[in-house]
Formats: sequence, C-alpha cells, structure tokens
Amino acid sequence: MANGVDIPCFGLTEPNAGSDAAGIQTTGVVFKGEDGKPQIKINGQKRYITLSGDVGTLIGLAIRLEDPENLLGKGAQPGITCVLVPREEQGDAIKIMRHRPMDIPFQNGQIFIKDAVVSADNIIGGPDMAGEGWRMLMESLGIGRSISLPANSASAGKRTSYAIGAYMGIRQQFGFPLANMKGLHQQMAEAGALTYMIDAARTAMAQRVDNGERPAIGSAVLKVQATEAMATIVENGMRLQGGNGVIQGPRNFMGMTPQGEYVGRTVEGDNNMTKSVVIFGQGSKKGHQFLTDEVNAATAGDLPAFKKLFKAHTQDVLDNMFMSRKQSKKGFGGVAPEFADERTERYFQQINRMSAAFNFSANLTLALLSKDIQIEQATSERLGEIYGNMEMLYYTLRHFHKVHGGDEAFLPLVEWVAQTKLYEAEEAMQDLIDNYPTKHKAVKTLLRQAIFPKGRKYKKPSDELNAKVAEAISRPGKVRDWLRDGMMVPNDPTNVTRHLELAFEFITEKEEPLMADIRGRFDRKEFKAMAEHGQDKFIDALEAAGKASADEIAILRQAQKYRDEVVEVDYFEAKDLRKGIVANKLELR
Repeated sequence: MANGVDIPCFGLTEPNAGSDAAGIQTTGVVFKGEDGKPQIKINGQKRYITLSGDVGTLIGLAIRLEDPENLLGKGAQPGITCVLVPREEQGDAIKIMRHRPMDIPFQNGQIFIKDAVVSADNIIGGPDMAGEGWRMLMESLGIGRSISLPANSASAGKRTSYAIGAYMGIRQQFGFPLANMKGLHQQMAEAGALTYMIDAARTAMAQRVDNGERPAIGSAVLKVQATEAMATIVENGMRLQGGNGVIQGPRNFMGMTPQGEYVGRTVEGDNNMTKSVVIFGQGSKKGHQFLTDEVNAATAGDLPAFKKLFKAHTQDVLDNMFMSRKQSKKGFGGVAPEFADERTERYFQQINRMSAAFNFSANLTLALLSKDIQIEQATSERLGEIYGNMEMLYYTLRHFHKVHGGDEAFLPLVEWVAQTKLYEAEEAMQDLIDNYPTKHKAVKTLLRQAIFPKGRKYKKPSDELNAKVAEAISRPGKVRDWLRDGMMVPNDPTNVTRHLELAFEFITEKEEPLMADIRGRFDRKEFKAMAEHGQDKFIDALEAAGKASADEIAILRQAQKYRDEVVEVDYFEAKDLRKGIVANKLELR
C-alpha cells in the first residue's frame, strides 16, 4: 500500500448495519485447512464502500467471527474482527458492483462475498487480534473523520468562496456589482466565515491526530459541523450564482459540488444519527470526567473510591450550576487563554459561560435520564450541538491567533463565527429547556434559573458584520489570498476558475481604477447620462467624445469581454448534448 501497488478499501457498512455498525451480519467461520492451519470462510455483503469499485485491490472487511472449535483460543464467538482479503486471490468468491453516488466521479460500490477463504493470519494484527475489531474500527473511524471529510469540506468551502467572491465582484446588475447588494451579504458572509471555521477546525484536529490522539467524539463533532457547514456554503454558492449555477457545463464553476455535499453528510456515519446518538450519547460515556471511574469503582465493589469520586462529581455539578448562574447574568465570565487579546478575550469568556451551562445541564440530564438518554435522542442532539458549537468556536479563535497571528484582515470572519456559534449554542440550550423530557416543572425552572437568569444574551451577526465579511471575499486582499492558498487552479485561461481569477484581477487592478479616474472627467449628470445605456455604448460614447486614450479604451473593452464571458452559460447543439460538446466553448477573447 505504501508504494501504491495495492489500493485498499474497507467494508464496514451493510444493508442492515449503517449507523448501527455493531449490527454487522457478515460472518467469518474459522475452520482447519488442509495444511492444519486455521482458515476463515467469509460470507455476506457490504455497501457504500469507497475505492471498492474499479480500483481497490486489497479489501478490508469487518466480520463477525465465529470459531466453533476454538482454534484461535478466543472462544466460540470472538466477535467483530477485521481481516484483509486480496481481491485477485478470490476469483468469483468476491464480486464488486459500482454505485452511482449522485452521479459524481466517486469510486464507491457494493461488495458481495460468497465462501471467500483467507488464512487466520490475514486478521489485521494477526490471530491475537481476533475479536478486537470494534476497538480498531472506532480508532480508525476517528482518524478518518478527523482528516478526510474535514479536508473535503474545507476544499469545497475555499473553492466556492473564492469563485463566488470573484463572481460577485465581476457580475453587475442595476449598474453596480452584485457584491454591493446588501441583500446578498449574509449568504456571502456565511460562505466565507464558515470556510474559515472549517479550515481552523480541520487544522487543529489534524494536529491532534499527528500527536497520536484518537479523537472518536471530537472527530464526530468535526465531521458533522464541517459537512453541515459545507452544505450551507455550497447552497449559498448556488443561490448567489443564480441561473448560471443550474446550467451544467464547463463554465459552471460550482459544477457537481452540490451533489457531492450530500455524500459528505452521509458517509462515515450519517449526520442525523451522529448528532442524535453519538456525540453526546456516546461522548458522555467516553469523555466524562468522573462517570467511567465511578462505574469501575462500583463494579469492583470499591466503596471508598466510589464515595470519593461521587463527592467530587457532585461538587463539580454544583460548582458549575452556581458558575453558570453567575456568568449568565452578564453572558460571560472566567479567564481567557494567554494568547487572547482585547479583541477575542470576551469570546473566550463567553465560551466559559456556555461551558459551565453545558456541564450543569449535561450532568443533570445524565442523572435524571440515565440509560434513557439513548431514547431521548432530541435531548442528546441538543446537548451535542451546544458542545459542538463551543468546540468549533474555540478552534476558530485559536487558529486566528496561532496560525494567522491575530491578523486584522481575518477578524471579521472570526467575529462572524463567534457570534453565530454562541447564538446557535444558546438557541440549542433554550430548545433543550423548552422541550426537556420531564413532567416536573421544577427541573425546567432550575435549568432556566441557572442558565438564563436574565434571559438570553447572544445575537446573530449584524448586517454591518455581514458586509465586512462579504467585502473580504469579494475584494483583493489577504482573505482571498488565503482562500487561494492550497487550491489547485490550472494555469489554463479556459479553465473556469482560472478564467474567473484572471477576469477578477484585470477588472479590480485595471478597469476599476481607470473608471474612478474617468468619472472625475465628467460632472455627475453627464456621466450618468452616458452610462445608463450599458457599458458597451458607454465605451463607444467615451471614445467618440475623445475623453479617453486608445490604451484606456482598450482596457475598458477587454474588461467588458471578461465580464461577458463570466456571465455566459453553456449551450449545446441538440445532437451534441449527450456527447457534452459545448457550442460556445470558453475562450479568452
């Protein structure tokens, strides 16, 4: 695999085991081969398997291992185990069919296994790892969620924000660029700021993995937040592109990205199930400060240890209840990290406030609902949303200081993320209290008094902040440079993204300064009269009046050619439509 000879794929999901991965039914039965060594006969099917289509040569499978003769020394039912199956060695025992996930070019398929036989040595990690598959899967899934999907979301966000920013600066309606239309600023701001959030979080999570962590719950949070944010970005990109966005062809810079965002939200654990079951439901078991140690002490019959832990646990809950009430009166409290400054200190303190509120409400919920938290999935989802919003905000603030050195150019994006995530966390907390699954009004009253003693504190980003972020992605500067960084844009002027880039650079660097100068050559009324009949006639009138040099006229005409090409859409001769042969091929005229 390291040298590229073998391309791996891994089969976990099955028709009846999607988000409930522990319910897999593909079996592997251990038997003694002709050489006396243990073999495994595998039967079952897997689906939605990435790289299984035409390219995968080494198939990993999660199977439910059975060992009736206890040949591996792990009992008759070792349980979930991961094995490697070389595809070429199996012949007709393995059949792979392709899926068509939203018609995007994505290698994905369904694997049918009928009496495939491999050595017990093909168990990943060797026979000693029989029955250890679940632990391996959770660790590997945590790493995969931490890297691949956040990176995909960041790339979709960067490309969309970069392209749509240029398009909004180039495209004109009613005599001025779309980027100047206040009604479009919110969608532009969402695209740019959410892209910054995704990039910040995926960078931090990659560092955690690089440091040897296996962040199963943190990666689930990131997967949900990143792919849902990507969906918003892509949806906004399509809406801002308008009719141009729904006409497929080489000129459509959004292309098939909208189809792909559905895939991101579905693979490696559908977001609906991850939000309602995994993040808080499983996270409270894995990440709780006291719960696991309390259970272990109780199971071992160690009463002194249990009492000590329970006392500390109770005190922590009370401390956070009083802290939440105190900090909620102002909407902030506590201290900020040393790297914070006066621009971000208050946001860190607001995270402290929401964290105390989350700690108290989460512990109270676990105490009251206990195992029923898996049934009360809406409650679990809201608690997970509160936690997830705070985690994404922290990553964003940290990225701003640690990666961008607190550069003022990125501050509007950071403030937009902060205000949005705080608002959404508070909204989820309000929904939690309003819909709390209890018949006792006293519980809701206690939560309200501890968390909202003086009502809610946070608001959505203002129109003014939306405008600042919209300007940052649609004007030359550090934010657009950051969006461009790491993006593969072919050095081909007929590539739609490269053409957008060239058009944007020409218009902002040459046409706009020239037009500002030309305006000064006329009184306001005269200029308006010349410009009201469109740019082409304006240039003709300008040339006829001798108010611009030949070189200036050439710049204006070239800018208009760029603009015309940018707003053009693809069309086809009927006979060429199926072949994809465009009648108006994009050219740099």
